[in-house]
Amino acid sequence: MTLKKDIEKSVELMKEAIQITWKNGYLWWFGLVIAISEDLIYFATGAAVDQKSQEALTQLNIAPLIELVRVINQNKEEAILGLILISSILIIINIASYSSILISLKRILKNQESTLKSSIIEGRKFVKKIIGFELSLAIFLLSVLVILALPIYLLKNANLPIIADFMFLGAILIFIPIAIISYFTRIFGHLYLVQHRLSIKESFRNAYSVFSNNLRSSFTLFASLIIILMTLTLFLVLLVNIFSAILLLTGSEVIVKLGMAILIIFDIIVKAAMIVFQRTLWVIFFNKITIRKDDLKEKVLASELQESTAIAKEQA
Repeated sequence: MTLKKDIEKSVELMKEAIQITWKNGYLWWFGLVIAISEDLIYFATGAAVDQKSQEALTQLNIAPLIELVRVINQNKEEAILGLILISSILIIINIASYSSILISLKRILKNQESTLKSSIIEGRKFVKKIIGFELSLAIFLLSVLVILALPIYLLKNANLPIIADFMFLGAILIFIPIAIISYFTRIFGHLYLVQHRLSIKESFRNAYSVFSNNLRSSFTLFASLIIILMTLTLFLVLLVNIFSAILLLTGSEVIVKLGMAILIIFDIIVKAAMIVFQRTLWVIFFNKITIRKDDLKEKVLASELQESTAIAKEQA
């Protein structure tokens, strides 16, 4: 398959993903939960440890946020522990919503009945496995970073900066492909965990296998998705800037605050839609490449069965 055909296939997949995202509105609820939980996790961690984030919250001039920053600074240790606990709960909710989307999409693509409630019930069963998968991947990447960074650290301490710089460049060149492989392994691994109900080890192995056998089409789809997201982001930034300028021109504090609230709601809705679209796109792509692989296996098995049957008849 040529690059041109890969691009055409990516466009077709995107059209199909847009149709599914638009027609199945209940998926947006999962997207909203993921979008809100991600923003809250970022807010919680930033409020706890980042001075700039605290200053930004204070500048919003919203009384509850100002009070929150004051409480955090007065009770630093307790606040950090509380925010870590809240973040942990939000991460679990995020993962449950994510796995529920994957369950829903599996049923939708098979033309099976899928509802919000049934997807939530089924999706929450995979939270532990996805957390285990994420921790395994994080430990692997952290181990790679330590192995790559240790020689550089030792060379720096040995007062050999030039060699250390070359080692640093080499470490980057080594880590980049590992990070890329990990990114796609993570996407496909989650799908093997949830949709094929495999173990964590089997999901890793199968995810790497399906990615390595579909390198060009995977990269083409990823590049196409990045172009779409960048274009949409630039358009939305322009739109938000124009809207913000109009709000400021009114000179009314009430209208500005109302407008900011509208922008926040709009931002969350757009994020939710894009989350569902991206998940849908990768699920469609994954199903197509794995179905093709399964069909090939079935043909090979059928051919082997026919050959063995023919040999048995000849011997008889």
